[in-house]
Amino acid sequence: MFPFVTKPNAGTQASTAQFTFAADEDNVLYLCNLDSAGWRGCSTPHNLTGLSSGSHTLQLRAIDFAGNRGPIVAHTWGVDAVPPVITVTRKPAAVIDTNVATIEFTLDDAAATATCQLDQQVSTACTSPVSLVNLANGAHTFRIVARDVAGNESVETISWTVDTVGRAITITSAPTWTQGTATVAFTK
Repeated sequence: MFPFVTKPNAGTQASTAQFTFAADEDNVLYLCNLDSAGWRGCSTPHNLTGLSSGSHTLQLRAIDFAGNRGPIVAHTWGVDAVPPVITVTRKPAAVIDTNVATIEFTLDDAAATATCQLDQQVSTACTSPVSLVNLANGAHTFRIVARDVAGNESVETISWTVDTVGRAITITSAPTWTQGTATVAFTK
């Protein structure tokens, strides 16, 4: 029996793959079968190019000079060049008058993970919903980065402003009552 010495990870973005393998004995013929396309002679290292997105399986067999066939070994991996999609389902309005906010999102890939970052804070792992409290007055940015098992990333950025400061109103003229009407002027 012989193992794959190197092989691609279970999930990868690469449309290429390299395999190396070694048999129990020297001077053997290797046969490879990629995605059931048929057995062909191959050598180590075995480089594959132009792989499409999706699942791939490489079967390998060694035959010695006496014609003895070794067992078939196989490796299955996936090529994924498509980043996960982040859908924001709840976010703060452009301007809010409270120091709390909730952000909700979904990922279209159940195996993908997310990290979140508020303003310049450290990015940390997160799941939806994200509750933000004690937000200071001013502009804020919230960044969601989704990463799938193949390493593809997508980013969603949400921006808003917190304004909890009450506005002072100054009355610049008092009402004058003349013939049933009143006029008031003010500034903010």
